Amino acid sequence: MRHRKSTFKLGRDSGHRKALLSNMLKALVEKESIETSVAKAKILKRHADKLITLAKKQTLAAKRSVKAKLKLRYNTLSSKEKRKAKSQNFSMYNVDRKIINKLFTELFERFKERNGGYTRILKLQTRRGDASQKCILQYLPHEVIPQEEPKKEKKEPKPKKEKKVKASEEEVEAEAKPEESKKAKAPKKEAEEVKKSKKVAPKEKSLSSEEQTLS
Repeated sequence: MRHRKSTFKLGRDSGHRKALLSNMLKALVEKESIETSVAKAKILKRHADKLITLAKKQTLAAKRSVKAKLKLRYNTLSSKEKRKAKSQNFSMYNVDRKIINKLFTELFERFKERNGGYTRILKLQTRRGDASQKCILQYLPHEVIPQEEPKKEKKEPKPKKEKKVKASEEEVEAEAKPEESKKAKAPKKEAEEVKKSKKVAPKEKSLSSEEQTLS
C-alpha cells in the first residue's frame, strides 16, 4: 500500500514521468513561463525552485547536478568556437548550453537575495475536452521581487555648543527693579521696628513708678 507517499504519478511510469519533467523544466528556464495543467504545475514547481537553490551555490558539483536533472546534452565546440565563448559570444551554443548558462547567470542574479518562492502559479479557464484546470507556471519577474533599501546608520548626536546670548536692555532693567524694591522696603522695616520699641518703653516706665509707690 502507498501510504504516506507524495509522488505525483501523473498517469505515467517513472521513465516517462522523468522525461516529461526534465523537458518542461528546460522550457520553463528558457521561456520563464509555460502553460500547463495544475496537477503538472504543482509537481514542477518543486523542481523549479530546487534548480534556483542549486544555481545559488555556484559550484561545479551544482552544475553537474543540474545537468543530470535536466538531462542536458552539450554540443561539441571547436577550438575557435571555445575562444569565441570566452569572449562572451555564445552564438554557437546549443539550447542546452544556453539553458544552464542562463540559470547560473541571469536567474541567479535575479533571486540572489530571495529565500524561496521563486515561482508562481496563475490559474486559467478549464480546458475543452477533459475540463481540466489550466494554469501558467512562471518564474517571478524583476518587478515582483521587492528590493530592500539599505538601512541608514544612525549617527551619534554631536554635543551642542552653548550659545552666548546677549541680555537685552529690558531683561537688565527687569533684574535691576527687584533690587531697588528690596532697598526701598529696608528703611520701612527699620522705621516699624523703632516704633515698636518706643511703644514698649513707656510700659516699662509705668511699671517702675508703681514699684516705687509700693516701696
